[in-house]
Amino acid sequence: MTWLNGTINEAVNDEKKEKDDDYDIIMPDHSPTHLALRIKEDSVPQPQFACKVSVHRVDRDGLIVKVVPPAEPVANETRGPMELVLLIDVSGSMNDLAPVPPSSEGEESEQKGFTVLDLTKHAACTLVESLNKHDTLCVVTFSTDCKVLFQALHMDSKNKSFAKEKILSMQPEEYTYLWSGMRLALDQLSGNPCMTGAIKIFTDGQPNERLSNSIIAAMGRWCKERGLQNMPVPIHTFGFGYKLQDGLLQSIAEFGGGDYCFVPDTSMLGTVFNHAVANLKVTYAHDATMTLSYPNFLDLTELGLYIGKAAPKKVTSEREGAHVEYSINLRTIRFGQSRDLFFQLRDRSGELSKTQRHSLRSSCIRATLKYRQGREIKWVSAESGLSINNPRLSSAEIAFHTSRAMLVEFLSQLFPLTERDEHKALLDHRIPTSNDIQHLVSRLPASNFIHDPLNLGLIMDLVGAENKKGEIELALQNGSWQKWGRHYLSSLLMAHQYQKCFSFKDPGTQHYGKGSQLFCNELDVLDGLFDSLPAPPASRLPVAPAPRLPAPPSYDDTVAGRHVTPIPTPIKMSRYRKPGSNCFAGNTKVLVVDPANGTTKTMPIEKLRPGDTVKTLQGKSKAVRTVLECHTDQAKGRTMTVITVNDATALWVTPWHPVSQDGGSTWFFPAEAYPEEKHPEMLERQAEDIANDHAINVEGLWGATMGHGLISKDGEESDVRVHEFYGDWDAVARSLDELPQSGGLALGNGTTTDEITGRSSGFLPL
Repeated sequence: MTWLNGTINEAVNDEKKEKDDDYDIIMPDHSPTHLALRIKEDSVPQPQFACKVSVHRVDRDGLIVKVVPPAEPVANETRGPMELVLLIDVSGSMNDLAPVPPSSEGEESEQKGFTVLDLTKHAACTLVESLNKHDTLCVVTFSTDCKVLFQALHMDSKNKSFAKEKILSMQPEEYTYLWSGMRLALDQLSGNPCMTGAIKIFTDGQPNERLSNSIIAAMGRWCKERGLQNMPVPIHTFGFGYKLQDGLLQSIAEFGGGDYCFVPDTSMLGTVFNHAVANLKVTYAHDATMTLSYPNFLDLTELGLYIGKAAPKKVTSEREGAHVEYSINLRTIRFGQSRDLFFQLRDRSGELSKTQRHSLRSSCIRATLKYRQGREIKWVSAESGLSINNPRLSSAEIAFHTSRAMLVEFLSQLFPLTERDEHKALLDHRIPTSNDIQHLVSRLPASNFIHDPLNLGLIMDLVGAENKKGEIELALQNGSWQKWGRHYLSSLLMAHQYQKCFSFKDPGTQHYGKGSQLFCNELDVLDGLFDSLPAPPASRLPVAPAPRLPAPPSYDDTVAGRHVTPIPTPIKMSRYRKPGSNCFAGNTKVLVVDPANGTTKTMPIEKLRPGDTVKTLQGKSKAVRTVLECHTDQAKGRTMTVITVNDATALWVTPWHPVSQDGGSTWFFPAEAYPEEKHPEMLERQAEDIANDHAINVEGLWGATMGHGLISKDGEESDVRVHEFYGDWDAVARSLDELPQSGGLALGNGTTTDEITGRSSGFLPL
């Protein structure tokens, strides 16, 4: 869309801070019969809530209910213990070869003899290493026969070694008896409410056992026989490859209160699994339910379609008289990650007679959150009148939540429910066209706030930015939908619906996790473990697979013209967790700004993406325009230098990238070389910018970003940042836009050289 191809302004971070909510209510005890008391700000000191709830009438036809948990456990407390059961598919197809992803678009795939099951073993061993002695792990395998590989063990050092040995011993068998495996996995649960429990299912195919009804019906019977309304722990499904019955995996996750995560190819296995485990490790509360109570003259509708979606109920109580109650299953709540519910609202109060108006006992909307922490059940409530005079949310945040709900509604229509309570993807001739997507974007409030990172991410998911199409648009193209689009979009739907980040790829989901430093820390640990653990033994000799048809590179497993050749060199497991790699080493910590509240934190620069917000040397918050990935190459002179920042920190940077150690007073070039990936970056531009507006904080030092505005004039170059090309924002932008794009990164392979000056004049494509 042409209107999106201009400069994206500075992210909106200086919005008016949310006012203290004098409508918040605390439940003094845990009895559902104890009446809530309104706490007035001017009469009693504001209590310290563990979890906050607020209600916002945001428009004539919109309502947002916010749930904001604490950012992290209270001081000196750690996360609670976890009880995990891995249910792993060991059917024959798990023995399919899994080629090593190429480092770049032009390279060849490497065939090391690894199978899908081998990589699953490595992901499981990563999980083992990330657990502590208070956590338990059990592994169940399913094929024609279902077996308990080992029963629940506390993950101390001795049991970790045993668990990894058993995991590495798994071998492929025959068929895919999924429900039999699920029953056996459910039987392994202890039922301890003080532990965060979960079942994680890994499969690459379609179940082929004969059942009298669907697996969803079988799950319902299992619960009913035990007097349960829901499954005892969340059930998460991971679908690998393109032969999936994705509608079933989505339905199992919905009914089970978990997530469906699509793993398109080997390069995504590590990142998808690690994100899922990190999300689990930051669980704050379980069995969360939001109940809205409101007058009969209001109609509220939650957008989207999912299994177990309840309908509003008309009820009568002594306190409120006749009113409506609407319950939403929030499942789990995570530290530092808000849950935001948007409802379409229709107000029919104008249709009431005077007598009916006078008989109303309440004209407020009350939201009550019920959740469990261990054995303790808690309630938090808030209420709001119907006035929309003083919204306590910024216009950008309102636009984001409204647009997110509209996107969820759009995606859910692609996967209607069948009579068997299973989602089924639409046939090719019924999927939306490019015109339908453009029409949706034109209706989204987010399209009016593309300077805001949250809203920009949604738009980029749909239609991309500049000369790269969005993944949703690509997934709905002819030829893509049946191969990978339907698998990918059913997973993306759940990510947006439950506000979870499943991988590094999708711009619109990145902000769900980045607001939680706890989540980012857990993810960093898991990524480090995945990369550093020894590769599993390869199960098959390298064999070149048959040619496959090309598909869009972001979510397909092949690239046109690529030849697969066995190369007998050692392999780094980071190739199976490829976030793309940034003139700074990929693990360099950069200072970024949370767009939701303006707070700062650090994150690895390799995870920085367009639309993210960074803090500049001038103290401003600026949006990232482009991140360029290049790989260092000693033979080609592309090397890196180490700068000691302090006793505990060192910064890897290319030798001729200007840096400052004294807050921008002086700038210098580093020296010495070291091979590593490098990540230069470019910020958005504004009319009043000066050079220090284009510098970011990396490991405590300041590094210049490209397009800083300092260009050689009259031969005077007193500032080492002066450069004819790197200082010219327009020239850098043009060159970056000509590079191939992947995963939010511009892919480069060095630079062109000016024949006269001998200095860099542009970027070479990868």
